[in-house]
Amino acid sequence: MKKNYIEKWSTRLLVVLTLLTTSFSFSQVDVIATGGTLSATYPTIAASVTAINSGTHTGSISVNIVAGHSETAPVGGIILTATGTLSNQIIFQKNGAGANPLINAYAGGTGTSGTAVQDAIFKFVGSDYVTIDRLDLNDPNGANPATMEDGYVFYKASA
Repeated sequence: MKKNYIEKWSTRLLVVLTLLTTSFSFSQVDVIATGGTLSATYPTIAASVTAINSGTHTGSISVNIVAGHSETAPVGGIILTATGTLSNQIIFQKNGAGANPLINAYAGGTGTSGTAVQDAIFKFVGSDYVTIDRLDLNDPNGANPATMEDGYVFYKASA
């Protein structure tokens, strides 16, 4: 009888701990918009940018990144091609107390400061009315040409 009682509570404790760990063990990037899909959660900033570029979210867009979130940018960088307007801005911001979200540079960059196209962690191509608030960048690459030439860079939409 005593063994059965202990097994029951052990199983319940394991289930509760698993649920808590699962709920809090991954970072979240929440997108809130006034048009299109009004809200969604993504595992990465890069995934949220892909959704914004595809038109999933429109209008005023807030990308709320949980404090302490960390990810590595995909090869080529995170590339935002959508644009905001004066009344419908796109805002990337830290959400909650703690360390600023961090985007690490990808490995294997090929550009240098002398090439036509430099490497960047986060690219804004033809994007206007974009705000970045409390989002840190890091380049762990130690030698050229793998190092990033730019953290945040704004490009024209076309030549």
